[in-house]
Amino acid sequence: ATKDVKMKIRCMKPGNYKVTFSFLNEQTAEYVLYRQPLVAQPPDTQGKLEFQSVVREELVKTLTIENPLAKKVEFKEGDIVCDNDQLIIVPRSLAIERESEYNLELRYRPLIAGEKKAKLTVKSLDLGDSVYELLLIGHPSTNQRTMVFQPTPLGTDKTQAFKFIHYFRKPTSYQCKIERVDKKIPIETKDPKKDAKGAGQMTDFSVIQNPFPALPADSSEGIEQSLNILFEPSTLGESKALLTITSPDAGEYQCLLVGQSTSPIPKGPFIIGAKSENIPFKNPFLEAAEFNIKIDNPNFTCGAKSPMKIDARKAIALTVSYKANPAVPSNTGRIIISTGDLPPWIFYLQGQ
Repeated sequence: ATKDVKMKIRCMKPGNYKVTFSFLNEQTAEYVLYRQPLVAQPPDTQGKLEFQSVVREELVKTLTIENPLAKKVEFKEGDIVCDNDQLIIVPRSLAIERESEYNLELRYRPLIAGEKKAKLTVKSLDLGDSVYELLLIGHPSTNQRTMVFQPTPLGTDKTQAFKFIHYFRKPTSYQCKIERVDKKIPIETKDPKKDAKGAGQMTDFSVIQNPFPALPADSSEGIEQSLNILFEPSTLGESKALLTITSPDAGEYQCLLVGQSTSPIPKGPFIIGAKSENIPFKNPFLEAAEFNIKIDNPNFTCGAKSPMKIDARKAIALTVSYKANPAVPSNTGRIIISTGDLPPWIFYLQGQ
């Protein structure tokens, strides 16, 4: 007579094995041996894991590693690796006691929106190698930051830092771009076509350093970066622009820039003695403009002719002299610079 016997064999590592099966008759003490060769093939994968997260937001999952052996199994750093550096493995080394299991922590933080495939490999001399297929999905961020500049008088500027967390673990650089989102024309010219063409191309904001270099992040928490933005208003009221910084490796960041311009503030007094003094002035507009220059005390004279045409965003120096005149006993005065219907720029003078 014959009998079918079902057996389960669990091999931890691939290879060629020789297996001996022993059958014993407990009543007669008779036994029979069967020797059988066994070939254990490596598995294709242990399974598939999917990770989905918004760009720069961390997602944490656990992977259970089982040790069915009657001894402790250790994993050194480098035994558990992933071929995508946006997946962090915690811890990098561990030990699993006999006939127990360990929950390995997998932290995924995408830097670029899109879908990628990766592999996670767990290597062990005792348990063999296990490979897991990973599907890593990064979704675009819908949160847009806003940076508001302090009120800035027309003709001056302010610098503020746009701060962001940089996560990429290798050196890289960011390309910076600023696009105008309002439609104000800074100053009227005699050519309406030129106004319409230039209105959306230039902004009141600029990046001081472009491209912007970034050092490698030293941890999964990233490092803070600071990008200086200059706000130089070209007209009264509110200005808006969209800042976009992009790295092919570290991803994209966006921020809405909002600036508020106020009337020019008086400056001085400038002390004018025996020698002439230079008083700085700058055309704040995005196009060339004509400025009327007036001094309210004839004891002071200016070398510049009025009206004076100054190119866009160009800085000049007004040379001012003082000569006392008994007919005009006052030694104080003002330079008043005006254009269009905007409030004037006023510079206080004092002769000696």
